[in-house]
Amino acid sequence: MAEGNAGAEYRLSATLQLNDQMTGKLRSAASQLKSIDGAVSKLGNRSEVAKLARQFDSLNDLRRQVEQFKQLKQSVSATQQAYNQANAATGQLARQYKAGQAIVGQLTSKHYELKNTFDKSQAATTQLKSKLSDLKSESQKLKANGAIEEYQKLQNQIKATSAELKANQAMTRNTGTELKTLAGGVRQAQTELKNIGKAFEQSKAKAAQLKQELKTQQPMLNRMRQNLAAQGFSTKDFAQSEIQLRRQMESVAQKLRIE
Repeated sequence: MAEGNAGAEYRLSATLQLNDQMTGKLRSAASQLKSIDGAVSKLGNRSEVAKLARQFDSLNDLRRQVEQFKQLKQSVSATQQAYNQANAATGQLARQYKAGQAIVGQLTSKHYELKNTFDKSQAATTQLKSKLSDLKSESQKLKANGAIEEYQKLQNQIKATSAELKANQAMTRNTGTELKTLAGGVRQAQTELKNIGKAFEQSKAKAAQLKQELKTQQPMLNRMRQNLAAQGFSTKDFAQSEIQLRRQMESVAQKLRIE
């Protein structure tokens, strides 16, 4: 009887010991499972954070592209305005040059005509001087020969020729003065025309340079516009698109702070 009780107690003790071992294992397994769940949760959060970070970087890169687009657009606008001004100035200078050519032509023609008048006046003066000299010489001969009546007639011719000579000399002086003034006007007009021509060439070259810059900038601007559109940023309603981009960045940044 005593042996039977001892065997029962042994079996009970073994069973309790086995239960304790199983409980410990279960607790350990539960603890490990909890750790695994925590690790999985952390990994999930890290993955979401990384995803949000990439999204923010992408939006930030888009923002930089938008700024570059704005700067290039401003540059294109400034270049276009400068080109329009240079082109208008070139046209105005071309008209001024044409008008200046007409003025120089008119002044040159008038100078040529006045020079002919001056030359003829000088030639007439020379002839009148020679005629007057001959008349005076003849007058002296008549006086010496006592031909009083013929002498007096010749004196009248001398007076008329002398008056004509004085008038012609006065006209020659006036024509010479006018000729000098006109010559100065021609030189001034030619200098102004030369300056206008130089300014025209400079303005023309500047307009050509700006036009070439526009040819380079416009395709770049179009490519940037297309690239932005491909990323969902419309440049047609630029202000609204900027607002939308800013809100997206603020939203992602808020989520990153929460995570």
